[in-house]
Amino acid sequence: MNKSHYIWFDYAILTCAFFLIFHDLHAPLFLSDNSYMEAYAANEGTGSAGKQIGVIILFLYGSFSCLFTEKKVLNFDSLQVKLGVAFLMLITVSISWSAAPTASLARWSGFVAYSLAALGATKRLSPLDVIRWYVFAHCLYLVVGLINEIILGTFDPLGGAYRFTGLNDPNSTGADASMLVFSSIAMLRAKPGSWVYRATLVAAVSFLLLTRSRTALLGTAFTLILFYGFVTMRSNRLMPYLCLLGTVVSVSLFLSSQDIDVKGALSMGRAEAAENTLTGRVPLWTELYEQYISKHPVLGYGYGGFWTPEQSKIISSDQDWIIGSAHSIYIDAALTLGLGGLFLYLATLMSVLFRAVRESRLGRQDGFFFGCLILGALFDGFSDSGPWFISSIYLFGCIQALIAVSSIEMEYRTSGQARICSGGRWAPEQERLGAYLHGYAPSPAYQRSHRVVSRESAPI
Repeated sequence: MNKSHYIWFDYAILTCAFFLIFHDLHAPLFLSDNSYMEAYAANEGTGSAGKQIGVIILFLYGSFSCLFTEKKVLNFDSLQVKLGVAFLMLITVSISWSAAPTASLARWSGFVAYSLAALGATKRLSPLDVIRWYVFAHCLYLVVGLINEIILGTFDPLGGAYRFTGLNDPNSTGADASMLVFSSIAMLRAKPGSWVYRATLVAAVSFLLLTRSRTALLGTAFTLILFYGFVTMRSNRLMPYLCLLGTVVSVSLFLSSQDIDVKGALSMGRAEAAENTLTGRVPLWTELYEQYISKHPVLGYGYGGFWTPEQSKIISSDQDWIIGSAHSIYIDAALTLGLGGLFLYLATLMSVLFRAVRESRLGRQDGFFFGCLILGALFDGFSDSGPWFISSIYLFGCIQALIAVSSIEMEYRTSGQARICSGGRWAPEQERLGAYLHGYAPSPAYQRSHRVVSRESAPI
């Protein structure tokens, strides 16, 4: 069996596992009733049978890959790995004070399975093969979702209230489409002119529009604009873009919470109740902070220990709409791990983002893809909790991004055949192998601000 056969074996395992975890063939029928909440209450928040099987498959795949693949990928001296290990230790210890230990243990097991599978996939697949899997899997999910809607008779793109659901809710399907956009662009950067990835990019944008998910659409657009800015700007000028990022988010939050007609322009033809807008989420966030976070600001309620079926019913009754999450990764992180846990979570993601930006500036397309993924998760997390829970592909992607950028750093440090110097002086934080030795071309902006030199020609 040649290498390509092994790759498709990995693709099949990962795709099937995440299909069981994230997707449901009956999802298009759930929009008209409360079936998903009834199912959640029936299994006490520990997940459906399909989700449990999918997590077990990931655990076995990751364990096998880590035990029988000799390739080393993690550099435990890197900041990203240290922060990631600290976060894993925090959620493990939080089970001891969790308000729902059974649910916490189930979600912790899912997090560990995700981590093992991400590590195993990084060990077995090359960086470009990893990105190809994201293209393959998400394109398959969206196409199967389209076929599923046609069979169920729910596909009506010309309907005024129609939203493409596919195999999940519209926002989660929008996240699938966003992933396909990021991965297709990354592959086009690696293989310019490929008609396959052009087709997947067009399909991804089309599905993204059909979902009418404002969160996914705006998040995808902002992510690409800002990340391209991160990559093309010189390294010593990233701060203005960070300020721009904060300004854009702040203005968006302000406008969305005011009675300004800008909502009509951004509604994408959707006439919805308040719970599906940011205005409807603000009272929820206020209640969660004043009645829950303020009472446990340090430790929180334990990882996965807050949103029990009973707690969901109480808050849903208070807000007069069905609620199963805080609709914000930042609020959910503070609820479960306290404000310190929220800070550690954000510090981990930001460290991965900065490393991905630096690798993308060297022309590495895995750095570009995972950087977009992290930035997309941060945007999506302002109004959705998906990236925080194991029911979202964003969580697996964030874990894999941490492992990938750490492995990139290790490859540069262990090669030792060239160094990057700036202004004729050694830059200790950039003592890594030049990108050309890995077959990657640095971006023009990086070439203007740095020069890649060999050890022999380096200035003394």
